[in-house]
Amino acid sequence: MKEASVVTSGSVSLGGNIDDFEIGPSVQIRCRRLQIHSSGLVVRGARSRDAGPEAVILEANECGSAVSRKPLVRGSLTVFWPDGRAYPWIEYAVESLAAEAESPHMHEAYRRLRRTVTSLQSHSKGSLARVKDEIDHRRVVQNDMGRALLAQFLNDGIMVLNGTKRKVLPLSSRAR
Repeated sequence: MKEASVVTSGSVSLGGNIDDFEIGPSVQIRCRRLQIHSSGLVVRGARSRDAGPEAVILEANECGSAVSRKPLVRGSLTVFWPDGRAYPWIEYAVESLAAEAESPHMHEAYRRLRRTVTSLQSHSKGSLARVKDEIDHRRVVQNDMGRALLAQFLNDGIMVLNGTKRKVLPLSSRAR
């Protein structure tokens, strides 16, 4: 399984009649119950601890696992479920994904996101376009976090630079 995002209030089953189930890169699973039927797990993706979009994140309210040996991780694996801090998951388990989302670093990212989105609001009948200098202004971006966020918006295609006036267009206004 690779490049998948599964969010369900039901159950997710992985593996089966194979020794090693391969997962990743870019897999996020959030469910009520996660069942892993294989005796081994191989995680593929970027090797950095903060692999971002290539990471494999498994989050469940409960997990039934037949994995009997330490997963072979060639990337980034994060697991979260009650009793996840036990063999073979101890190295990859986090106490709470919500705690990461509430870290000071994430609060700063949310503030920069809110400031950037607010600056794109249209107060007239026009489109959501803004001149690039209005967005890339100290009042909006404020610091390296804001500049990185704006660069990521442009890189991901959420915003584009348009025309000779270098206007920043949100994705929704390009469809008009």
